Amino acid sequence: MSQRKIKLTLSGNILHEIGPILDIDFNGTMLDEDLEIAQEHGVGSMVREYTVDATAGAHTLSFTFKNDDMGPDDVVDRNFVIDKIELAHDGITYTTFQPTEITVLSEDGSTLNYTGTYEEFDSSQLYLQPNGELKMWKNASAPITITFVD
Repeated sequence: MSQRKIKLTLSGNILHEIGPILDIDFNGTMLDEDLEIAQEHGVGSMVREYTVDATAGAHTLSFTFKNDDMGPDDVVDRNFVIDKIELAHDGITYTTFQPTEITVLSEDGSTLNYTGTYEEFDSSQLYLQPNGELKMWKNASAPITITFVD
C-alpha cells in the first residue's frame, strides 16, 4: 500500500442558513461525518484533502447527502455539489479525476447506475454536468469508483 491523496472541491445551495450536510467514506472508512458545506455554489467552494493508504486499482469513494430540503413555494432548494475530484497517485501531484461509474442509492432503497464519460445525466437524485460537477438534490448515497495508478 502507498499513501495517496484525494482532494475534493465542494459547494452547495444554502437554505435557512444551513448548507448541505454529508458523510464522505473511502472503502468503508469514514473520512468526514456530518460535514456541513457552508460555501454557496457559484460563489465559493470548500476544499477537503484526505491522505489514504491504498493500492493501485479501483476503490470506492462515497458521498451521502443527508439534509435535502425545499424552501417556501418550492423556489429554493438545498443541494450538494462536487465541483471537482482530484487524485494524487504519488501522494504529491494532483490530477483531475472524472468518474466513469456511479451508483446512486436513494432513501427508498432504489438504485440508479451510470457508466460512461462526463455527460449530462439527469435523474431524481443527481445531475452529472458536462463541466465535471456532480450535483445531488435528493437525500441519497453516491458511491464513485476511483482508480489509483502507480
